Parts: sequence; structure tokens; C-alpha cells
Amino acid sequence: MIAGDPEQLAQGLATAQPYRAEVLFVAGADPLYASTTRARFAAAIERVPMTVVFANLATDTALHADWILPETHALEQWSLRGAPASVPFPIVSVGSPALAKPVVDARPLGDVFISLSKRAGIEKSLPWDDSKSSIRAAVDRLYESKRGAIMGSGFEAAWVRMMEEAGWWSPGYSTAEELWTRSVETGGWWDPFYDHGDWGRVLPKGRFDFRPELVRQFAESGAAKLDGGGALALILFEPLPVAGGHGAELPFLQALLDPGHEERWATWAEINPETAKALRIREGTRVRVATAHDAIVVHARITERVVPGAVAIPLGLGKSAGGRWAEGIGANPLRLLDSAREPFSMLPDFGAGKVLVSEATS
Repeated sequence: MIAGDPEQLAQGLATAQPYRAEVLFVAGADPLYASTTRARFAAAIERVPMTVVFANLATDTALHADWILPETHALEQWSLRGAPASVPFPIVSVGSPALAKPVVDARPLGDVFISLSKRAGIEKSLPWDDSKSSIRAAVDRLYESKRGAIMGSGFEAAWVRMMEEAGWWSPGYSTAEELWTRSVETGGWWDPFYDHGDWGRVLPKGRFDFRPELVRQFAESGAAKLDGGGALALILFEPLPVAGGHGAELPFLQALLDPGHEERWATWAEINPETAKALRIREGTRVRVATAHDAIVVHARITERVVPGAVAIPLGLGKSAGGRWAEGIGANPLRLLDSAREPFSMLPDFGAGKVLVSEATS
């Protein structure tokens, strides 16, 4: 959620480019919270005739929506997940609902869009009866690929890998129906064989384009962040309990925001002792962190885990919604950022901000 690009979405909604949006559906994200220009994003939403937010908790974006539709919890719906980027081979996880039916009047997101496609007469785009059927169809395509096997132990993975390296396929199932049944039972399918040297998987052109000018630009922008002039480099990080913008709604996660330290139920600023001494800031002091765009007030934590000349502030708090445990707790440092872009991805650069830190007067 936080790592997306809500500013580009706001730009498209506000300028009606490449086309005017008649309906905006928001699911699994809170772009208003993640925006560095909250007022601009809110104004862009107002230009859309109808905004619909799917959520099982109120979000900052939901406060500006025309409709808020309850979304089923992960334990109440079928799900299909791919492998995380850190895993070097394909994994498909199949999740089945732990409850017979949702606790409240809610529907899985997939069911909603399949139903809408039928009402709009475009059911060929989503030719399934419900989200479970769509997941089953995806698993059937795995069977047609004639690769991989049911998830199992490390020994079983090693066996499948060895067989595929020798040119044999030993999946442990013989029909698409058996693959589906066993995937639900064991958690999914994987293909532990990794095609080393097959660059066509990741480089369609068969070559890699090195961009030294981008590397130079990235290095120069990073070096400029720690210059003098009184301004400090702003470093944003995500504590694990509230990573991805989720978790602040749970009190036990708020109580261990930074395990091993006293920080909890609040946003803090980490400052190196050398920098804190120069600024005459003491441990626990309330400080004002400001840019030309906005300012937040947080408490100072003097620590050597941040370099001199910089201030590190956690992301994940400072919500306007999210329930009684999240609403109004802490501050959102994304408000301090401007429109700077990271040169490689062209996404918002969370490390480009420079701030002034001073003791808060109130």
C-alpha cells in the first residue's frame, strides 16, 4: 500500500487523463493515507462521480468515499497467492475459508466483480460463477503446464527438483481434480526447479541494458542528502508490526512497535547522539520535524542506529480512520515529502526529503 504511487493516480483523476474516471474502486489499499499530498488527493477523489471502497476496517480513503462495502476477512474467503519476490521459483498458495460463511453481511471481492460483469453484460471477461471457480480455473492451468508438484517437505522438493533436472516430471497427482483437492489440503503447488541460465525468463530481449547515467544520478542524489546547512536527511522506515500500512488497528501490535525499546502508541524520531547534541535535543523531548510542505510533532529517541546528519521516522501511524486503536495515534511522516522521484523506478523517493528538526514549543 505505502510503496505504491498514489500521486500518479491523483494526477490522472484530476486531469481526466488518459480518460475521465466515472467510478473508482479501491480495494486492499489506502491511497489517501499513502499520499504525500493529502489535500490534492482528496480533491481528485471529489472529481470522480462515484467512489467505492472495499474494506473490513475504515480507512482514510473510505472517509471520502460514496460507498463503503464490507470486505470478507482472509479467514472467510478463498484465496490464491503467488511466490514472494525473495523465492527463486514459482509457488502458488491456495487458501480455503476457515468459516462456513462470513460473520457479517459481506462478500468476497471477486464475487462482487463477477456479479457486476454479469449485470453489465460482459460476463465473457470474467466467465466464472464465483471467486472459488476462478481459483479452480487457475489451478487447472497449473495442471496443464505439466510442471511442479504439490507442496511438501524439503525432501520431496529435492526429489522433484532432481527429477525435473533429469527431464522427468513426477508431480504426485494424475488429474486436475486430484491437483485441486491436494492443493487445498496441503496449501498449494510449487515448482522447486530453477532454470539457471535461461535468461529468456527475465530478459525477453535476450540482453540487459546498463544505464550508467542512472547509477550516477542515484549516487549523486544520495550524497547530496547529508550536506550541511542545518537540514537533516529524512529516512523513513516501516516497523514490522505495522509494515505495509496494516497492524495499527491491533492494540497488541501498537504495544510492541519497536521490540526491546519503549516506543509504542506513538511516532518517534531517531537522531544520532552527535546530531542531537548539536541541536540541543534530549532523549524523549518533543520535537518538530518540518519541511516547506508540512510539519509533525513527535518525541525524540537518541540512538546510534541512525547516522549523523539524518533523522529516521517510522511509517504506519497517523491515520484518520482505522478504528479506535489506530485513529489519531501518532503522525504520518509521508506528509513531509515532496514530489521527488527515485531515478530507477520513478516511484516517490522516500529518501529524498530534507527536514529541519527543533524542540517543539507546544
